[in-house]
Amino acid sequence: MTEKKYVITWSNREGINWYIRGIKPDGSFYGEILYMSSSPSKRCATFVEGQIPPEDWRICQDLISQLAPFSQGHEKKHFGLLGCWTTSLGVSTIIFTYDAGDEMVSDDARRFLEIKAIVEKEVAKDYPKITQPTPARDVATRAAPEE
Repeated sequence: MTEKKYVITWSNREGINWYIRGIKPDGSFYGEILYMSSSPSKRCATFVEGQIPPEDWRICQDLISQLAPFSQGHEKKHFGLLGCWTTSLGVSTIIFTYDAGDEMVSDDARRFLEIKAIVEKEVAKDYPKITQPTPARDVATRAAPEE
């Protein structure tokens, strides 16, 4: 039997974007995070993997089960997306898309934000890898020495 995996994407105003390609039935996950700095030389991405604690993952699964079926025609530019897949990420099913402010009028958007917050607690542990200066990235931003 092929296991269902979830995918969740998020883009925030601070320039941190993440693409969790797979959250497995046990709550383990893998994907990428990207820092889209206004300075191209400070843009950075890294692979992430981790484990959503069992109780938190049960909450996520309960929230996912409460989401209304996705209606076609809502494919729009969005800040967040939740989907699922079994055999190939390229053959994913969209469960929900979120745009800024949707939570003001939608219970499903509030549920999505709860799921996103739980996942982000784990993903955020790797934010320093992409947002904190490193010598390799700093070299590109330093001025050349004067002669």
